[in-house]
Amino acid sequence: MPAASAAAPDAARVAACAAAAEIGGMSYSTFDASIERLLGLTTGNLHDNFESRRESIRALLTQSRAEAQVSAIDCTITSGDERTATVHVNLTQVTRNVESDQPRTSSYGMTVVAENVDGQWLVSSADVDS
Repeated sequence: MPAASAAAPDAARVAACAAAAEIGGMSYSTFDASIERLLGLTTGNLHDNFESRRESIRALLTQSRAEAQVSAIDCTITSGDERTATVHVNLTQVTRNVESDQPRTSSYGMTVVAENVDGQWLVSSADVDS
């Protein structure tokens, strides 16, 4: 069994980055595939929240015809071990919706927690930095 002080493996960073990219790039036109990928990358309450809110998220994105694309992402492990890791994500997102056909670019940070669940790194929380 690995020591609790062992560094989190890069697989935790990769999983956190993939989940953040799915969240940041969610669009009405690709929603079904995106939500399935996201559900496969998450666990616990975060997974359950996306699953239970699936139809309301779909309706909101479809009503506003929201399109989002992640144009840049950087993910860095800030702490962790072989069981859990905290990853800071810097993400740049380009969005469009029914109110404006002009793209809008925004950047923000996220704190993402990944957990090793039976050998697979899954995201258990993702919070936009305030």
